Amino acid sequence: MRRGLLVAGIALIVVALVFFIVGAYIIGKTFKPLTTTAALNPGENITIGVASPGKALTIYYSSSINKPLRIYSNESGFMITTYRDGYYVVVFTMLNGTSVLYLINNYSVPITIKYSTANLVIISSIAGGVLILLSIVVGVVGVILIILGLVLKSSR
Repeated sequence: MRRGLLVAGIALIVVALVFFIVGAYIIGKTFKPLTTTAALNPGENITIGVASPGKALTIYYSSSINKPLRIYSNESGFMITTYRDGYYVVVFTMLNGTSVLYLINNYSVPITIKYSTANLVIISSIAGGVLILLSIVVGVVGVILIILGLVLKSSR
C-alpha cells in the first residue's frame, strides 16, 4: 500500500466534491424558473419575457391541446425550440439589443397554457457546467490514485 497515493486520491476526491457543489450552486442560482398558468382565446398572446445579450430566455410550456404555439419576438435573435416529455422548450437569446418574446394562441379554440420562464446568465451557466465536468475528471483521477495506492506495494 502506498500511503502517498491514497492521500493524494482522497484529497482529489474532496476537491472534486467542492467543485461539484460550487458548480451546482452556480447553476441553481442562475436558474430560478417562475411557473404561471394562463388562458388564451384564439389570436391572444401573452408576454413571456425580455431577452438581452449575455442571457438566454428559457421557456418550458405545455398547452391544453398539446400542440406548439406561435412564438413571436419583436427583434431577431437566436432561437431553439424542442419538444421533450410533454413540454415545449424554447431558448432565445439576443446578440445585441433587447427583444420581448410572446406566446400566441394560433388555434381557433381557447387554450390553457402552463409555462415556466428563466433568464439564464450564459457565462455563469457555462462556469457552473465547467466546474461540474471538472469535478468528474478530478474525481475519476482521485479514484484511480486510491486504487493504485491500495494495489501497489510499498517500496520499502
